Amino acid sequence: MQEIANVYARALFEAARDKDALDTAHEQLAQFADALADSQDLQVFFYSPYFSVDEQKQGLGAGAEPAPTH
Repeated sequence: MQEIANVYARALFEAARDKDALDTAHEQLAQFADALADSQDLQVFFYSPYFSVDEQKQGLGAGAEPAPTH
């Protein structure tokens, strides 16, 4: 699992660096980490074997979409 995490971390770092967006990526990751630490529901969703990887991806994608403007 750690090896997979390292691959994704490196890819995220390189993509953010290439777009000159390291500060933005850092802020967004910190916000996500804070939200995960503060929410038992998020912890259950991401760490429970009850939810499939596909469901977790969909949930993460939906949570990452900008809120609609009215």
